Amino acid sequence: MGKQRGTFCCGPCTVALWRHLAVGGLGDYAKNLNHGLSKLDAQRDGKGTWRAFPFFYTLSALAEVRELPNAKRALKYALPECERRVGKLKPSNEFSRRKRDLLLRILEANG
Repeated sequence: MGKQRGTFCCGPCTVALWRHLAVGGLGDYAKNLNHGLSKLDAQRDGKGTWRAFPFFYTLSALAEVRELPNAKRALKYALPECERRVGKLKPSNEFSRRKRDLLLRILEANG
């Protein structure tokens, strides 16, 4: 059995594909982006994150396509975890600042 449309071999590679599709890559195949995002529903862990999908990398991709129905649903699911993490992140280095900025953008756009 093949992979679901709009997905790739694993979570991180699938998110990379979504980011590529979000900027118009792969021509007509980009129409499969919303369908691929539906894969997140089955990967929910009940804690606001997803099994097999890196949290911040996935949020970054979702933020780029937040108008798509499956992205909206995934972001709504992740909001409580975003709120929890934004309070814990100390902007002590460039990576933690980027993560905090992403969380704040997500919360602002979906709050």
